[in-house]
Order: sequence, then C-alpha cells, then structure tokens
Amino acid sequence: MEAELLIPMSVKQQEGIPLLIQGYTQSEVARRLDISQSAVCQWMKRPDLREFIEDQRAHLLEGGQLALDLLAQPAIATIRDVMLDESQSGATRLKAAAMVLDRVGLVSQGSNERTEIDLPELAEWMAEVMAQAGPKE
Repeated sequence: MEAELLIPMSVKQQEGIPLLIQGYTQSEVARRLDISQSAVCQWMKRPDLREFIEDQRAHLLEGGQLALDLLAQPAIATIRDVMLDESQSGATRLKAAAMVLDRVGLVSQGSNERTEIDLPELAEWMAEVMAQAGPKE
C-alpha cells in the first residue's frame, strides 16, 4: 500500500522531501535548503516520513527500470546492426562484438583474463538475441 503523509509539513520539509526522494543525502538537502543537517536528520526519525520517502523512491526506481527495459531491445538491435554492417570499420564492429561479450560475461573489456568460450552456446545465444531484436529494417 502506498504511504501517505497526512501531517502538515513546514515549507522546508515540502522543499526537502522531494530531494530526499530523488536520492540526495541528508547533508546535501541541508546545504541546499540552508538548514542544519540535524534538522533533516530529525525529519528522518519520523516513521511516517521515512516510510513515505522509501515508498516514493521505490516508485521512482520502478519507473526508471521500466524505461531502461524499454530501451534494451533497441540497444541490442543497434549493436547487432553495427556488428553486421560491413560498411562499418573492422574496429567499430569489433568494439560492438566486445561489448556483447563483455555484457554476457564471456570477456571483460580492459582485462587480460581469458575465459573459456563455448562457441556453439555463444552462437545459440546470439541467435536468440538477434531473434528478440527483430528483423533488420
């Protein structure tokens, strides 16, 4: 159930609570509002206020995660297109391939570690990714 604040708040609390929800630290909020950090700390001792802030942060994070999830498929398609576009330089195509391998944990960019790669498994995974990304337009 979504938390609601039914207790009146001061102007400073009305200005500071959205900042806390956005992830600003108590000291950052105090500095921005030109109040003491102990005042913000006192706000956070109120269970109703703490619950409200945590609930609102969760909603904010869920919305952000949804936005990222919606961008994942086009991003995969873009990387796939770059990898398969023969007009791209070899270095660009290699970088796109390295990004894919890095994201699936097969190699780590900037690392000298070598990882055993099961090529048939990699090919199967790439086919699944490409199928999810849809046909090239």
